[in-house]
Amino acid sequence: MISKWNYLPLTEKEKQAKEILSRTLGLDPYICELLVLRGVTNETDAKKFFRPQLSDLYDPFLLNDMDKAVNRLNKAMGSKEKILIYGDYDVDGTTAVALVYKFLQNFYSGLDCYIPDRYDEGYGISIKGIDYAEENGFSLIIALDCGIKAIEKVEYAKSKGVALYLWYNSNGYWNDAPQSPRGIMNTTINRRKEMKWMQSIGIRGIKVDFFGGDKQMTMQLYEDILSDANEYGLLVIFHGCTLPRGWERMYPNFASSEAVLASENLHFSQGSCDNEAFNATLHPFIRNTVGSMDFGGSALNKYYNADNAPRGSRRVTSDVYALATAVLFQSPVQHFALAPNNLTDAPSWAIDFMKEVPTTWDEVRFIDGYPGKYVILARRHGDKWYIAGVNAQKETLKLKVNLPMFSNGEKVRLFSDDKALQGGVKQIEIGKKQELQLAIPCNGGVLITK
Repeated sequence: MISKWNYLPLTEKEKQAKEILSRTLGLDPYICELLVLRGVTNETDAKKFFRPQLSDLYDPFLLNDMDKAVNRLNKAMGSKEKILIYGDYDVDGTTAVALVYKFLQNFYSGLDCYIPDRYDEGYGISIKGIDYAEENGFSLIIALDCGIKAIEKVEYAKSKGVALYLWYNSNGYWNDAPQSPRGIMNTTINRRKEMKWMQSIGIRGIKVDFFGGDKQMTMQLYEDILSDANEYGLLVIFHGCTLPRGWERMYPNFASSEAVLASENLHFSQGSCDNEAFNATLHPFIRNTVGSMDFGGSALNKYYNADNAPRGSRRVTSDVYALATAVLFQSPVQHFALAPNNLTDAPSWAIDFMKEVPTTWDEVRFIDGYPGKYVILARRHGDKWYIAGVNAQKETLKLKVNLPMFSNGEKVRLFSDDKALQGGVKQIEIGKKQELQLAIPCNGGVLITK
């Protein structure tokens, strides 16, 4: 097969540039002709072409929505999400995957890559690739050299049942926190424009962080955000904030507020880990009685890092304890801080319980407890009851509890810990007196449900 290349002839000015380049750089005239045709007409531009510096590159933020892409990537790494680098099968696609993967690998480990099969999946983002991401726990796909027009594939990804919340900085003159997006939630025009965009792409809700004080201006900002978000169908969680002031009854889209030393502190210090159970026996009596509490994730890793390596702060509570807090701490949006390794090392009974536990409740009953020592609560969702308890005392808590919500002979599941905080689940039968003898070790938990 013979190919013939046609290109425009050089002008006289371009011919002169070609000759000068060839003479000064010592390059073949044909190479210099190609350079001139690409707009490289002098020695300085030629050196930049052959030996480019980062400063010579265009500003990447000239691309539309680059700031949103960077913010989403930072959020994923900050939340220890699993990221899939997805590229096409041609040379530029595989090269892009290699470059991005190698760069991110320098400071983040929760990565993998995916190249679609040329004949089986074809060009671009494929249904098979999306299924692979879902089955393997990837919550973010970075598409390289493909995907910009994959509207149907994006809709398919939405159909997998994963709704998105977006995080925002509250901003205002009182707030110098550098995390972005900034300068959006504190101004009416920017806020409503952003919320309209979120509504158009199916975002479920927002978490707004870094509020400063309880001054009138700040309190008004809370209600302005809630009011606008309600108009655009967005749920709202406040973080780094004050106690909720009756907002659950005022705004149907108010979901939760932090207003507590939440789970992020377990990552920050070992002291918080050592006092985790003690604090958990306080929250149901104090903070959570005021309103829904955005405490954060029930974690299954022993160490608070993405790969569960023995460094940083160490969790001293059990897996059953972690599951129990999902019932003890009331919030209509629950968080489960799963790491990629949990897909293989977490007990199946723990993962299964996380899938089934409700986030809204119709009734709550106090069973037993004392602030700072232990707490046992019962919550009902529909016709199903969940009884949860944790113990912060040094000695094993042994007590008999009355459970009238279960009938004689009814079979229930009991999640419990042994003395070494090794958890498990077994089926038991409720007796005639509707009583159970419980034993909860220090830093352990208990769960009872059908």
